[in-house]
Amino acid sequence: MPGRCPYLDADTVAGTVGQHIARTMVTPTRPYPGCSFYRPNGEPAADVTVSVLSGPIQAQTKAIAIGGQAANPVTGIGDGGAVRVTAEGAVLAVSKSRTLVVVRINQRSSLEAKEIARYVLAGLGPVR
Repeated sequence: MPGRCPYLDADTVAGTVGQHIARTMVTPTRPYPGCSFYRPNGEPAADVTVSVLSGPIQAQTKAIAIGGQAANPVTGIGDGGAVRVTAEGAVLAVSKSRTLVVVRINQRSSLEAKEIARYVLAGLGPVR
């Protein structure tokens, strides 16, 4: 449903990815909603999902698995994770304690995905 993302706003995403954002959709999942940001032509620019796993090891393992074999490690964001650049864009997954943050962008660059992940983790507040 259309709405405002609780972790970062459309202007922040636009400034980070360097694209106009015309619409934000929020998926009401528990305990944290997902956020999708769309360009004026309807194409997705960025997508954020946040989930809570049973423990920190499970969250870290899942973050690395999402990156897959061709991923590069991510350090300095939460407890770390992995990022993979593909022909369609970049996918980054990091964990912080039991929380898993996955960011997908439509650009073949990990820098913007990392910046969005930082905003999301900051917007979550204290993570248990």
